[in-house]
Amino acid sequence: MGKWAILAIAVVAVGAFAAPGGTATPTREPLPAADFTLDGICAFSVDVAVLTNEQMLISFSDGRGLATGALEVELTNASDPSKSVVLNVPGPGVTTTSDDGSLLTGTGPWLLFFPPGALGAGSSGFLSYIVGRFTITSSPEGTAFEQQAGVSRDLCAELS
Repeated sequence: MGKWAILAIAVVAVGAFAAPGGTATPTREPLPAADFTLDGICAFSVDVAVLTNEQMLISFSDGRGLATGALEVELTNASDPSKSVVLNVPGPGVTTTSDDGSLLTGTGPWLLFFPPGALGAGSSGFLSYIVGRFTITSSPEGTAFEQQAGVSRDLCAELS
């Protein structure tokens, strides 16, 4: 999904996905997660520590991918470690890819972040905890984010 990163690990039970008739069985593989630091998104660096990771990627023969499973992270203001928050961000999210780009549809709790400029020229950094439905589209023309339902928390403001 381009130069920006998403720690996209969502929520809500998605109904059973079955491979289309006569096609291969979906494959499951762990999604790795490691501690990292976000620089340039907020006015301060944010340390992200992975507390629990049981995320899985289920790949379907039609090209869809489903990310789901337990994921808990702690975000800490690197300049003021007394300001931190623990988030449950388990998924799910479904990705589809086509010749002209990709689409991520997420529901439930997600941690999303984009550096300045990732959502268009002049866009500011974005660090948010989202509970609800959203889409991220990525194409040669750029990246777009849209939240259709639910609530979001501005984590830069919360950790400042």
